[in-house]
Amino acid sequence: LDFNCDSPVENRKVHVFPNPCNSKFRISIEQEDLFQGTLIIQDMSGRKVRELRLHDNVQEIDVRKLSEGMYNLLILANGATMNEKLIIIR
Repeated sequence: LDFNCDSPVENRKVHVFPNPCNSKFRISIEQEDLFQGTLIIQDMSGRKVRELRLHDNVQEIDVRKLSEGMYNLLILANGATMNEKLIIIR
């Protein structure tokens, strides 16, 4: 999968916490146009390991089935792409 940022979101208001995490993390989105987007979790090789629909401005994500390591979080909504990093430790 190749996710090019055709419309990057400037001055984004996304918070991922706790980070690093061990079993769950929360994603908080302050930009209303991204509330109904898609969250894609990729490992560092770019392989998609999880995909889910965002349905609110704060959402808890369970990552207990993912291995320890660093991941890319891609938020796709309304033609915009946002990228955050997540670290999972055990």
